[in-house]
Amino acid sequence: MKLNIGAGTKIIEGWINIDILPRSYGLLMMDARKLGFINNSIDEIKAEDVLEHISFKETISVLKEWYRVLKKEGKIYIRAPNLTGWAIALLKHKASDDFIIEHLYGHQDYETNFHKAGFTMSSLKEKMEFVGFKNIRFESNEEDTNVHLWAEK
Repeated sequence: MKLNIGAGTKIIEGWINIDILPRSYGLLMMDARKLGFINNSIDEIKAEDVLEHISFKETISVLKEWYRVLKKEGKIYIRAPNLTGWAIALLKHKASDDFIIEHLYGHQDYETNFHKAGFTMSSLKEKMEFVGFKNIRFESNEEDTNVHLWAEK
C-alpha cells in the first residue's frame, strides 16, 4: 500500500489518497497527525506540502506517526518549504516580497491553508534521524525554496 498524504486534488492512481478536507472524488478524509492504519502496513508515503501546515511543535510526533505505519525499509518522500531558500530569495530579490511572504505563511485562502512550520535541510534531517529514519537524501540544495527529502524506515 502506498499513501499520498495531503493529496488535495492531486489523486495518484493506485495509492490511498488522504486529506483533511473533502476536496475531490477518491479522497479519504483523514488527519495526517493520526493515521488510521496499523503498524508497519504502508510501503511508501508521499507528503508534499503537508508538514508545514502542522504546528512545528507537532513535527516530531507527526514524523513518528508516519514512521509507525511504514513497513521496514518503507520509503517516504517529503516536500516542505526551505526557509534558507526563501531567505536567499528574499535577500536577492528573486521575487516580490509579497510573493515570498505568501509562500512562507501559506496562501490563507481557507482554514487549513496556513503555514505553522518551516524547515531547513539540516533541521528536517535532524528530526528525521531523531525519529529513526535512515538513508536520508535530498533532491534539493540550500537555495531551493522547497526541501525535497527521501528516507527509509
